Amino acid sequence: MSLTSNLAGLAAVLIVDDHAPLREAIRVHIESSFSGLSIIEAPDRAAALKCVEAHRPSLVLVDIKLPDASGLDLTREIMKRWPTTFVAAISLDASADLPARARAAGAVDFISKDQVFKALVPLVGAAVSLANWSTGWKSDSMITAQ
Repeated sequence: MSLTSNLAGLAAVLIVDDHAPLREAIRVHIESSFSGLSIIEAPDRAAALKCVEAHRPSLVLVDIKLPDASGLDLTREIMKRWPTTFVAAISLDASADLPARARAAGAVDFISKDQVFKALVPLVGAAVSLANWSTGWKSDSMITAQ
């Protein structure tokens, strides 16, 4: 089962990771499941903050280890400045305490990079639906199982 939706002009997802091939793979995976969803990419904290300011994404996927900052610090900053934005932390780090630390920073979820493709579609679907619901968007094209 895959979740699909026509979200043209209604929502955006920001992928923050310094590894360009992974950003590309995540973008392609999301685009294959959601039509019309704007996908934005940033390699570091500075670019991510500019993207959040300019695009106000529904969901930000943040790598825990960025070249210019901790992804946890970036998550805290996003939540402080844009508290209605959903942030999910992603990492190769398998430390047992990392999911709790990510949630304490304000992330709605923590996803291990080895599970990211399995978890992305439900996460993106839920975040976009909740963001659209909270802003009053209503449509018959809500996310549906296909």
